[in-house]
Amino acid sequence: MRRIALVKYFLLMAVLVVLVGCAAATRMIDYGKMQTDVAMSESIFLTPTEAAKNIFIQIRNTSSDQNITGTFESLILSGIQGKGYQIVQKPSRVTYILQGNIRYKGEWKQGMSWEGTLTGAGLGALTGLGLGGPHHYGTGAAVGGILGAAAGFVADVATRIKTEIIVIEFRITERLSPEEDITGQKVEKSEYTTESKVLGGMGTRPDLPTSKTVDRRVSTSKEGVKIYDAAVAAKAMQVGLDVNEATQRLIENAARQIVGIF
Repeated sequence: MRRIALVKYFLLMAVLVVLVGCAAATRMIDYGKMQTDVAMSESIFLTPTEAAKNIFIQIRNTSSDQNITGTFESLILSGIQGKGYQIVQKPSRVTYILQGNIRYKGEWKQGMSWEGTLTGAGLGALTGLGLGGPHHYGTGAAVGGILGAAAGFVADVATRIKTEIIVIEFRITERLSPEEDITGQKVEKSEYTTESKVLGGMGTRPDLPTSKTVDRRVSTSKEGVKIYDAAVAAKAMQVGLDVNEATQRLIENAARQIVGIF
């Protein structure tokens, strides 16, 4: 009986090694080379206009990787200029304002929480990449035995897929009326006072107000201006992913998406 149990155990280990080995081989076939994808939270259609094609661009980076700001900004500037737009330094009288913020660049892992990190647009872009929920690429079959499955486990670890992502949130402000200051706000103010009286008590004068409250109601609006808030996300996946190479691809893909709107 003991010998039969040992035979069954080693057979089971052999099957597990084969299963893990097959999964590792499949990953090497599918992700031996870098695979990339990019998604935008929503489609943006700018209004056709005969106005001057000039734009003010402002790029910020609140991610942990501050070294990529210049590269991304250069790609945006060259791409926009390549479409015939003039880059201007003052935002007040331009036709478009493009503001972008690199919110996250780094490795994606299953179960990551974005609470307080990304806006709804950023989450929407990630969902478009299939990263809004659990990762659908597993790490292989379960290994049920330290000695028997050691070889399969090593193969599994060595061929795990690494995923690098970038998320960029952006805003496009579009002028629809040439008379409107694209950065200005029209403010309407209404002011009124309320009076209250204190009755009774020595020395009081009930016929005069004893307190005065000033309430300013302010409403703001931008006429002739349309604002689009959106985000773009890109991912790179590969077994043995080179982070530097992946970062360059991510930046290029994200910039190309934003430039493509204009």
